[in-house]
Amino acid sequence: ISEVSKAYGDRNLTIRSLTTSRLWASKLMLSYPVLGGTLMGGYEHTNTHRTSDFRNEEKVLTSVVDEIKENNLASFLQYSWKWGKLDAGAGLRYEHVTSNYYVDGTKSDEQSRKYDNVYPNFSLSYDFGQVQAQLSYSMKTRRPDYDQLSSYVQYDDRFLYQQGNPTLIPTKWLDLNMELTYKWLQLSASYVNYKHSVFTIDKYYNDDPNILVETYRNIDKFRS
Repeated sequence: ISEVSKAYGDRNLTIRSLTTSRLWASKLMLSYPVLGGTLMGGYEHTNTHRTSDFRNEEKVLTSVVDEIKENNLASFLQYSWKWGKLDAGAGLRYEHVTSNYYVDGTKSDEQSRKYDNVYPNFSLSYDFGQVQAQLSYSMKTRRPDYDQLSSYVQYDDRFLYQQGNPTLIPTKWLDLNMELTYKWLQLSASYVNYKHSVFTIDKYYNDDPNILVETYRNIDKFRS
């Protein structure tokens, strides 16, 4: 990056960023008829390893090597059933996640995480003839992107930087949804309760009022 400025002087920055990622994944699903319905179960497994090597020769920005090793094992069970005009379904999903975070080769206990979560769901739908109705409920989670968890600083210009936040935790949400359909007319109503949503914020970089850094943080609750 070559910058020319009458007010702040000229300077050159040499930045090198190298990211490598690896993913292993497997999934198994089995289904079997039970009591007039269908019982389905299985597991999912993912193993990821991501390394980001960030270097700045002029040391305007801190050089750092971030490494994330994550193992996610999930099992699930779902039962669906149909009786006349009524369709029903319910299920459970269990996830065990281990995420280890390393900075310059040293494990950071503060930024490493372990999660054990259970996510229920159910749905009901009924055909009243010209009107179809459906009610569903589910609990889900969304983990931060790797870029959002990175600790290195991305240089946009001398007044604006971008940086991740390795202390972010996953967002959990509860979703309750109802739908009514009549011919071409559809009515939908939903209530969603988010916990630990990730939002983008701006703040001073190292308390320097001349430099803004765009980063992320969790907020406690968010409802819609």
